[in-house]
Amino acid sequence: MIRKNKSSHDDDDEQPKHDSDDNLFIDLPVNQYQTSASFVMIFNQNIPLETKKWLISLLKSNHLQLSIITDSNNRYIRSSSSTRIPEDLTLLISCSEKLFEQNVHNVFKQLKRQNLMTDKSLDDSKTSTSTKLNTAEKQRILYQLIQQICSPNRTSIIGLPDITLYPGQSIFEICCHHKLITHYFPLHDYEHLENLRSNYCSFFSHNIDYVRDYFGEMIGFYFAFLNYYRDMFCWTSIVFLLCWSLQIPNELYTIIICFGSFVFIKMWKRFAKRLAFEWGTIDHIELEKARPAFRSKCMKIDPITEEMVPYYPLTKTWCKEYFISVPFVIVCLCLSFELMCLYFDCETWMANYYEENPSILNFIICFAPSIIYAIIVMFMNHLYIVIATKLNNYENHKTQESHENHLIVKLVLFEFFNNFICLFYIAFYLNDMDMLRYTLITMLTVNKTVENFLEVFIPMFLIYRNEPKKLFQSSNKSTITSWQQQIFDEKNLYIYEHTYYDCLELFIQYGYAFLFVSIWPWAPIVAAINSIMEVRMDAAKLVYCKRRPFQKTMKSINNAWIKSFEVLSIIIVISNFLTLELISNNVRLLSLYFNLSTFKLIVYAEHIFLTIVLIFWYVVPDIPRDIHHRLNRRKYLQFTNQDDKKFQ
Repeated sequence: MIRKNKSSHDDDDEQPKHDSDDNLFIDLPVNQYQTSASFVMIFNQNIPLETKKWLISLLKSNHLQLSIITDSNNRYIRSSSSTRIPEDLTLLISCSEKLFEQNVHNVFKQLKRQNLMTDKSLDDSKTSTSTKLNTAEKQRILYQLIQQICSPNRTSIIGLPDITLYPGQSIFEICCHHKLITHYFPLHDYEHLENLRSNYCSFFSHNIDYVRDYFGEMIGFYFAFLNYYRDMFCWTSIVFLLCWSLQIPNELYTIIICFGSFVFIKMWKRFAKRLAFEWGTIDHIELEKARPAFRSKCMKIDPITEEMVPYYPLTKTWCKEYFISVPFVIVCLCLSFELMCLYFDCETWMANYYEENPSILNFIICFAPSIIYAIIVMFMNHLYIVIATKLNNYENHKTQESHENHLIVKLVLFEFFNNFICLFYIAFYLNDMDMLRYTLITMLTVNKTVENFLEVFIPMFLIYRNEPKKLFQSSNKSTITSWQQQIFDEKNLYIYEHTYYDCLELFIQYGYAFLFVSIWPWAPIVAAINSIMEVRMDAAKLVYCKRRPFQKTMKSINNAWIKSFEVLSIIIVISNFLTLELISNNVRLLSLYFNLSTFKLIVYAEHIFLTIVLIFWYVVPDIPRDIHHRLNRRKYLQFTNQDDKKFQ
């Protein structure tokens, strides 16, 4: 049963007159308030009734449409003021079209979806602006309306004095952080979701605009990057096949691939700028505000805004980072190194055992150490993600951007060491190229197989085991008998928090494919196949196994990931050039011709190569020329419009 506001006159039929003014909700037909942007908020049953009433009143005071979902027994709690609230309080929060229209002007002005739109054209089109908003932008409006609810004069939550508030802090963010709200998520719009499900192979591969319109820029940019990443590996595979068929030397192929890794990053930056311009987020600036999980010591006046803001000594954050987090990361790296050494001991023992007892069974068993080690590396990756997240939360970074960047640095540092240190050990300490090639093949194939199994196949199996029809049968509106059923289904889905871990998978595969491409030239082909599958797997994960994520405005994928790929590309150049010194006869001949040692020749060649890369990096701008001109044109029009308004 769903309930909403009703006049006291209508309520006289159901209750005594003295109760009519206190009723928050009345019976509401199912799906009456269904929009493409509806949020579900489920309160903790243990919080005081006065806290629930206060939170409901805050939502109602901001003119949001509330529907209350009762439990299966339609139980209510009656307070002293005769206000009826269910024991299991589940709120459905939506927004009227009128409220959309009141806020749509600011959204268009902020996002600039129409690149040369002026204030006058906004006013002229205001009557139809609500229809121009896509589902992600409507979700953004509703999310902002909820997040901006604050109490400038209160210092604590009503009914829970231990939970403190600072002026301007989002009340519902702090409630989620302290688990007063156990579930808070946007509902799926089944009309759009079914379209994505039936076309997820094509939409997520080609029609990124449709994906962005439903999931927002964070998911849109990730799949745009994933498609660009896949295309890069496909082109690399074509280059390898051409070089292989034309019998082009491996040294030239390696140089082409190394240079192509830098071209990929530069071209992605340009493509991201074009997408950001088309999506209207290229000028987006996110205000630096404290995270809800930020633990402040006191309040201080911000010198820029001149407002009271929470304060935590930066030196304490640095001390936690350098004296606790860094040593712990070093311990994890040492543990990873010890496991690697144990793996090599097992490999040596198995090789000796096979030489003494050659058989088909023992030959198959010889693969066991590599497979087990690959699985252990995967397990340590997932374990470290949990540890790194807790360490990052403990450091208490003030802003969300700083929090995300430090988390990405921790993940990249450990994942790089845990996944790739054994490759460098085999290549430059053991100098065993056959073992290096064999390890690369095992790690790359096992890594993706286990990742897809854990992220996609197991969740889909669990959902299918519980409700086979829900996973594969079309979820038509007519089959949804009530809001309760939809909320129950989506509440039990897995949460998609961010694109960190998906980008981390791409980073690891990028390293496996390119770090020693001179040893295993076929690696880009395997990576291309994995990337094609990755688009399908991630799309299936989003449309079948995950809740609808919160929309987040972005100008590209997180800049820390771009920096990580850039650093990895430099390491790729160094590792491949050093490997060529060990395996290439042509390098030895050139060293004799120039009367240099092979190491000196490789160092000179590597420096010349990186110089060429720097020249390319400087000559080719990050923003396409036509986008640069259109941005300047828009700024000029905005400036002239402002001047015209001054003289009016």
